[in-house]
Amino acid sequence: NATLKIYGGDMYIGVMTIINSVRELFGLPVTGLTHGAQPVIGFNYGAREYKRVRQGIKFMSVAGMLFTTVCWIMVLTHPRELLSLFSSDMVLVETGVRSMQIYFFGFFLMSFQFAGQSTFVALGKSKQAIFFSLLRKAVIVFPLTLLLPRIAGLGVDGVFLAEPISNLLGGVACFTTMMMTVWPMLKREEKVLSGELKGTVTEDGEVILILLQYEKVEGIAVEKTINGKKAARIMLVIGANHDNWKENLAFARELEAKCNALYPGLLRDNIHIKETGRYNQQVHPHAVLLEIGSDLNTQEEADYALECFAQVVHEVLQEQK
Repeated sequence: NATLKIYGGDMYIGVMTIINSVRELFGLPVTGLTHGAQPVIGFNYGAREYKRVRQGIKFMSVAGMLFTTVCWIMVLTHPRELLSLFSSDMVLVETGVRSMQIYFFGFFLMSFQFAGQSTFVALGKSKQAIFFSLLRKAVIVFPLTLLLPRIAGLGVDGVFLAEPISNLLGGVACFTTMMMTVWPMLKREEKVLSGELKGTVTEDGEVILILLQYEKVEGIAVEKTINGKKAARIMLVIGANHDNWKENLAFARELEAKCNALYPGLLRDNIHIKETGRYNQQVHPHAVLLEIGSDLNTQEEADYALECFAQVVHEVLQEQK
């Protein structure tokens, strides 16, 4: 405002106030989109669903870019209508048309800043998010606001030109850094995860078992006495949100039939199919998730259940040879 006061007077301070209001109006949906995507991206990263993390980043980035592009087009085609939302002074409106079009030039570049920072925050990389926020606001915008009005007679236009230049430099730097660091990291971790799971049970790759001691609070111990010893009961779970789920389900049914024959009652309920689940079962057509007991079962009961189920797996594999 001090620079505007020098080069444009009170009129342009009023113009900047209105432009900032329009910017808040445009920025609110993008902020909602990126902030809403953060817990989704963070949750899937914690669950080691790296493909979903990449999909979330893509969706957030593309949706933000499309929306901000539409906003830029609106500024180019209907600047007076937008300015009139916040002022009925037609002199102020006419004065602000050129300034607003300069300020919002290439507004879609702002979406890169939003997407990059939100990704860093979602993945727990707060230092990078803070750095790029300060880079744009303190390192780029502030100096440009002071310097541009003095260059080539730009005057008051230079104050408004600082915004699109900062969006270009800061937004592209933030998004490019995110893509060059986060994207390769996600692909590496996905490959590592795939390699870990594919070597979990057998050397020849016939089967994968994904084992999880599931702490499900039910208020009672889920147990069965087998050969005079208590075992936590097991539930077989198949995630259906991937291409291999039918093969996984067929394999789970083989395990279920063999388990019921060898250890009646060890399994509880039928095979549970989770329509929206994946549980990393997409990496192999013979992958099963085990939910073992409840929070009231002992470690010994869970261990004995796994011993029994290991015999079930051995029997099934022997029959497949």
